Amino acid sequence: MANYSTYRQNSYDLGLINTSSRREVPRGGASVLENWDITFKGRLTTRAGLTQYGDTLPATAGRLGFYKKDDGNNYLLTHQDTDLMYLSGSTWTNIDTSMTAENLSFQDVDVVNKIYLSSENNPLAHWDGSTYTELATSIPHGNKIIWYQNHMMTLNNVNISGTKYKNRLYISNFGDPDTWTTATDFVQLQGLGDAVTAEILGDSLVVFKDNSYSFLSGYGLSSWVLSGSTNPLTNIDNSVGCPAVRGVVRVSQNELWFIDQKGQIRRLGQTDYGYSSKVMSNNIQGTIDTINYAYLSNAVAWFDDEKVYFAIPTGSSTENNTVLVYDLKAHARTNKEAWTTYTGWIVSDMISFPVSSNPELIVAGGSNDKIYRHTGTDDDGTDIACRWDSGLDDYDKPERYKKYAYGYINSANQGDIDVDIWASIDGLSFGKVGTFNMQGSGSTLGPTGNATMGPTGSFILGGGEDLEYKYYFYDGGGAITGKTLVMSIRYTGDASAYVYTFTNHYQERSLK
Repeated sequence: MANYSTYRQNSYDLGLINTSSRREVPRGGASVLENWDITFKGRLTTRAGLTQYGDTLPATAGRLGFYKKDDGNNYLLTHQDTDLMYLSGSTWTNIDTSMTAENLSFQDVDVVNKIYLSSENNPLAHWDGSTYTELATSIPHGNKIIWYQNHMMTLNNVNISGTKYKNRLYISNFGDPDTWTTATDFVQLQGLGDAVTAEILGDSLVVFKDNSYSFLSGYGLSSWVLSGSTNPLTNIDNSVGCPAVRGVVRVSQNELWFIDQKGQIRRLGQTDYGYSSKVMSNNIQGTIDTINYAYLSNAVAWFDDEKVYFAIPTGSSTENNTVLVYDLKAHARTNKEAWTTYTGWIVSDMISFPVSSNPELIVAGGSNDKIYRHTGTDDDGTDIACRWDSGLDDYDKPERYKKYAYGYINSANQGDIDVDIWASIDGLSFGKVGTFNMQGSGSTLGPTGNATMGPTGSFILGGGEDLEYKYYFYDGGGAITGKTLVMSIRYTGDASAYVYTFTNHYQERSLK
């Protein structure tokens, strides 16, 4: 009887690793990872799809806003072309139709129970669920607004009566976003580049330029506004910035993630000892190298359900056509990077919005003219294409040939779903070695259901069903010889599929 060695793939936790060659990808990592999620230990799961939310918009879907009114009503807002709209039932309804066609910044201000919106060429305005009001053009209005310590702040090409300020952060009166003292109440922003965006981190406001960032510390106008030789900005970093208004997301009270001017994803944290900054995208440089940097300012960051999302433009796309997804649950198991990629989406914005009682990720589909919920088993009628490829593995003996004979892959009964298993020997073209059907079958086994005894069928015990599929590396039950192996698990369909671990059986050969 042949004596086989066994390799077991028992984890997918390390996610996508494409910074170097496939030979450098460790076990548990993937050289290609598209549309499989790695949230659960030892399991690949088809990501959720996109289901249209509301009717189709008349033009390109833009930014999203969430307004929680104190009467208990929740409003989802967007804009397209020159229209500001909110979702009423299943219909997108116009609030205003005289806007300049450009992206807006939204900010819910619960103190005054209104949602505010702004851009450099649209006046600061607010809506209370029924009445839309534009403020005077002498009120500062930039491409970013944020409510911080009971003040409205605006930056990024702030427009005051037609004059624009690239590097000033203007501050409203305390508790009153409609009243501003423009002659004195602003911060002259320092650091390299032009002001882009800002986000709250701990007890500070982090202000990002396209080539630097700094911290606005203190409490209130007396500590923020320049007085004599004082400077309210601290810890200025002139080496790293953020080029995208929506390129920063708050993951927790003391942690921000952002995309920098080179496409790297960074984590910025506040601790008892100060601030810490760390690059979180070392493993996915291969994907970052494909960014269309001319349109990186369109990038969108968001955090939802223990995943950090970055929608970016890649290749020749002028829209965000690739989504980088960092899985914090997988990261927690290894304390290593845990990236996947979502393809097939066009993203102009993301936001979490309570559909019924539970928050869901909402995606603005850009030129698709649609808004989506991140739910369902396909992308608005298009099948989801999933692919996981291992590294180029020599099974710790690069000098020896191996006779690859067969393997087993495991899952559970999920209905009539086919997952394909592919393999590449010594870097040659992939060949399909089998199709794993997820529909259980077998003979009756007492009160617990069906079972097929043997290594290639299904087995049921105690009411739970485990499926196992045997594949061969050569048609007809033979084997194939080589030094290295890449495995690939692929699924394209409109159902939720998942697979567990696999084992490969091989013999070491004396050939050299």
